[in-house]
Amino acid sequence: MDMEIALVLKKRPIVKHEEETTDFQKRRLGKIKKENWSVVYQRKDGDKVQKSMFFFLDKHLYSIAALSNIMGLTIACKANNDANLKCFNDMIKWYLVIRNTLLNLMTKLFKVQKKQQ
Repeated sequence: MDMEIALVLKKRPIVKHEEETTDFQKRRLGKIKKENWSVVYQRKDGDKVQKSMFFFLDKHLYSIAALSNIMGLTIACKANNDANLKCFNDMIKWYLVIRNTLLNLMTKLFKVQKKQQ
């Protein structure tokens, strides 16, 4: 279940991460790996900053701000070729449009249901 939709429904999203590869500590931040559409990014865990792996399959577990940050990292990484960069960022943009559409639909549906009761 999508993280932001789960918040609206007051549910917890199911967290099922893709297996992290062992080489991700060596990879550059923002470098796209086309085989599994993954990107290395940094996240703050308390006082520590740690490298983590984003897999496109887990996109539903990330907020809009986090996905935008990952897109920014891929754009800033000069090691990405133009075709992979366009494809990866277009897929995330498409997903964000779908997520926003579903969120807007849900709020309208819930308003209609409340009026009928």
